[in-house]
Amino acid sequence: MSYMYPGIAKLKKRFRPTTEFNNNLDLETNDDAFEEHQFEEVDEDDEPGARRKIQINTPVNTYNLLDKIKANLYKALEKYYEVIEKEALISSLLDPRQKKLKFADNDQKEIARTSLNEVYELAKNDANIQQESCGPKPKKRKISKARIYKKSLFSDDDELHDAQIDDNEVERYLVMAQIQNDQDPLKWWDVNKGQFPILAQLARKYLCIQA
Repeated sequence: MSYMYPGIAKLKKRFRPTTEFNNNLDLETNDDAFEEHQFEEVDEDDEPGARRKIQINTPVNTYNLLDKIKANLYKALEKYYEVIEKEALISSLLDPRQKKLKFADNDQKEIARTSLNEVYELAKNDANIQQESCGPKPKKRKISKARIYKKSLFSDDDELHDAQIDDNEVERYLVMAQIQNDQDPLKWWDVNKGQFPILAQLARKYLCIQA
């Protein structure tokens, strides 16, 4: 699914009509979308319900036919893929090949980031994901409350912000470079699951969603 909507966005861009086009395509029927065939007359010997033969020897008017096909394809894409599902945006964002979301507008990018943060926060509280993502924990040195208070009191806002980013897998993942299209995203997550244990579990879930 992470590759589906970027591909659809490219197709829309390619098929978008450059000029106003009178398009009467009816997407609710099973009629042919691209041309009006001329059929041969029904033969008396034909069985009832037999498919009518197309007159292949009759010349076809191809004027603006390519533009008509493009316009019909664009109209179909607009109808069936007008709204991008939230799951698709999360899937694309978790795909290290598509994380820049070049196909999406600013509102969709914001929805994707917000949605990913929401599922990430839920996953942090999920005992099953925590159990899978956590290896043997190193022993932590006890720090006195006075030291914590002193650090928070005298640290500037930038240091505190950096510390919050270090603790947030989503923020750390998003600032990393996007990988090449010919690389395997699941292998990337397997290699980097030590840095992003929770996101790696989410990626395995969302990148396996069928389009």
